[in-house]
Amino acid sequence: MGRKQTCADGSPTTVAANGYLPAYELGAYYADLGEKEQAFRWLNTAYKERNYDLLGLRTDFRLDPLRSDPRFSELVRRIGLLP
Repeated sequence: MGRKQTCADGSPTTVAANGYLPAYELGAYYADLGEKEQAFRWLNTAYKERNYDLLGLRTDFRLDPLRSDPRFSELVRRIGLLP
């Protein structure tokens, strides 16, 4: 079960009771902020961790700012999702 907390910048987030936030969620958070480098760093970490949330990569609206970046297409390809 998660609990609501506030990030250092004041944005709300949900973290597990142990304080863990999945790499995919961090990637989506940074994408939504427009911080592409951080977003791809965390999404690649999620890929290395084989995070199942990556299956929603093509439909997650929080990742819209990344879709025009060639690294996004490459990540989709590595995951094995249809283009």
